[in-house]
Amino acid sequence: AKINSVPRAEQDSFAISSHKKAAAAQKAGVLDEEITPVVVPNSSKVVARDDLIRGSVEASKVSSLKPVFRKAEAGGTVTAASSSPLTDGASAVLVMSEEKARELGYPTDVSFRSFSFTGVDPFPQLLLAPALATPDALERAGLGLDDIDLFEIHEAFAAQVLSTIAVLDSDEFARETLHREQRVGHIPLERVNVNGSSIAVGHPFAA
Repeated sequence: AKINSVPRAEQDSFAISSHKKAAAAQKAGVLDEEITPVVVPNSSKVVARDDLIRGSVEASKVSSLKPVFRKAEAGGTVTAASSSPLTDGASAVLVMSEEKARELGYPTDVSFRSFSFTGVDPFPQLLLAPALATPDALERAGLGLDDIDLFEIHEAFAAQVLSTIAVLDSDEFARETLHREQRVGHIPLERVNVNGSSIAVGHPFAA
């Protein structure tokens, strides 16, 4: 956050937005198809909805929280509200060729164009792998940022997402880290995580 000049207010606003978007998606049933209900062991209770989403989160409460990793007087800006909560969970995705999908009667309206596997040194900027993977994946697919309607960027922290967006729009980062002549481009916030993300629904480690 400090390196990329992401202020506390922007982090708080992003976190609140994640909850509100997730709450709206949950209410509209958008997330229902993505959830497999599970029965709590030794109980008849069924968990079929994410239970961390706070659609009515108050800005005043969020802004009143103390930083968690570094004290405010030392420049700390990341709080519990702008961090993803740890949760239990798992996920799976079925990938196959278009021909096989047609043979089995599966819909073929979603295709996988490209991917990029990257990692970054934890110092000085942790969690910026998406900023390295994005231009690589776009290039492999023959696309540019303007060709993408919606972006999903994992919300480990609001500061991390906002930093990723900031460095992708930075000529300096492009030259020094990506070894490109110019910035990748600007990603409008209204096209990022439109149904909320990890800050609202949680971050299941090792899922």
